Amino acid sequence: ATYRGMGGAAGGTMGQLYHLANQYCAKFGTCQDGPGGTQGMAKANEKAYIHFNSGKQDLLDGKCDLAEVALDQAAVAMLIPLVQGLLYHAYELDLFKEQREVVQGEAAAFLHSVLPLVHSCSQGNAVMIYNQIKVGNGKMASFEAIKSSIEGQYECLGITCEDIGGIRDLSDPTTYQNRGFPCGAFNPGDTPSVGGGGDVIPDPAPIPVPAAPILVPTAPSPGQQPTPWPTQDEVPTSTPTDPPSSVYQLIEYDDATEDGVTYALAIGLPLLSVLAVAFVVFRTYMKKKDSGKEFDSGETDGASPDDETQDDLKVENLQGEML
Repeated sequence: ATYRGMGGAAGGTMGQLYHLANQYCAKFGTCQDGPGGTQGMAKANEKAYIHFNSGKQDLLDGKCDLAEVALDQAAVAMLIPLVQGLLYHAYELDLFKEQREVVQGEAAAFLHSVLPLVHSCSQGNAVMIYNQIKVGNGKMASFEAIKSSIEGQYECLGITCEDIGGIRDLSDPTTYQNRGFPCGAFNPGDTPSVGGGGDVIPDPAPIPVPAAPILVPTAPSPGQQPTPWPTQDEVPTSTPTDPPSSVYQLIEYDDATEDGVTYALAIGLPLLSVLAVAFVVFRTYMKKKDSGKEFDSGETDGASPDDETQDDLKVENLQGEML
């Protein structure tokens, strides 16, 4: 009941997977009857019910392991209309240029129902499909890129090209829409993709790998012993930044010297900062001290108690600044 919903033999509740499978089988030619398989109940529904009944009988017989297998097989059959819905709405966005918000929303709904399963098979393809058709990016969707990415995961998902079918031409159900043929087949009427979102995403260019140096020993002069070949431990790793040289030589690096310089900088720079601060404090103290001497020399012998209090305050202030 949850899978089918309410309705007659050919219907089912709108929005339930049973109804969606019957709706999209007419678009992909995967129904049981009619020209090009565009009429009747979806073959995906037929498969799902076979596994439902098989699992029911396994439960009645106490064969729980076989019932779990039947459940998994039914889940694979229920995946078929979801993949068909994703492909059909991607086709609408790209080739039909049907980019209304309702179409983008339907495409996003099918995307998020399929994406976790694709991600379990290939994270890279899942990310690519998501970026192509996510909400707000539907106008840039590439049907061919999405189709190629998800078709590569059919085996992992447990479905086949025959299960999904191709997007039928409604004017002639025995043929397919331009570039809407099933995987593994080609429609002679298809035209190559030119411009727009339908361009096929090219493979990234391979990164060149630098070749290892070829060692060719020179012929020894008369009376000279031939130079032995270097051992495996003596051959350095070649990098693209190695300077060109006609003479093969080994370069040794003094790691101890480099570590010593690093240690000296790490210790010396903070020490210099501390010395600079101490020098500034010392200069400030000396200036304050000289100012105090000049003040003392200008005082009279008959200094009042108030003057002595001011002197004490100045000394305390000077000590506070030093601290």
